[in-house]
Amino acid sequence: MNGGNPPPIAFPVRTQNTQREREREREAWR
Repeated sequence: MNGGNPPPIAFPVRTQNTQREREREREAWR
């Protein structure tokens, strides 16, 4: 019954990983 909704654990983990990785990439790109 998963028509395109990620699990409840991959959602928060992916958002935190993207936000932290984006901040690190911005500092590394500077």
